[in-house]
Amino acid sequence: MTRKEAYRETLRNFSHRQIDILVGTQMIAKGLHFPNVTLSESSRPISPLHLPDFRAGERTFQLLTQVAGAQAAVKRGRILWCKPNAVSPSIQFARHHDFAGYFQQELEFRERCDFRPSNTQS
Repeated sequence: MTRKEAYRETLRNFSHRQIDILVGTQMIAKGLHFPNVTLSESSRPISPLHLPDFRAGERTFQLLTQVAGAQAAVKRGRILWCKPNAVSPSIQFARHHDFAGYFQQELEFRERCDFRPSNTQS
């Protein structure tokens, strides 16, 4: 996006189906609703998992569930994740839309490691 209004203009054109394919970093994942989106691809969903931060799994889970939620609101679609780390709990719980399961395992992990929940971190 090179102009101040380019973001809004692009999203408006995409919403009105004047653009069929939208390529962006996280444009679809950020709580936007496009009922005709039936395919999303996330080329780097596991990048946060490689950061030295105990919240990395939570960030990955959030990103993947945002993409899935933005797309699945009206039509059933597919999400392609390139090179996912299949053993990552974040990806597995997101894959099955299991918010409660993810929350429980993350809470247990943080208690074992003596990490506070994210909303109480300063």
